[in-house]
Amino acid sequence: MPLGLPLQNYCLLINDWTKAEKQILIEFGEKVRKIRREKGMTQADLVHEAGVHGNMIGRIERGERAANVLQLFKIAKALGVNIDELFDL
Repeated sequence: MPLGLPLQNYCLLINDWTKAEKQILIEFGEKVRKIRREKGMTQADLVHEAGVHGNMIGRIERGERAANVLQLFKIAKALGVNIDELFDL
């Protein structure tokens, strides 16, 4: 782990990820978007319900950001699904 980098940010860096890892993020984001739209929610609705940062949902849905475990649970709860449904890619 690079010195000086906060632990919570270490796992979220995507610049060094492999093509396969980036593809997983893209597919995961598409899954979140699909469920959100099926529930009739906007990104703003999901941000509010999940209690996450304002642009996080958009970045997750575009495959630009990996969520941590706590954020995943909050997103799943806000969407009204079990967390394992988010990983059914």
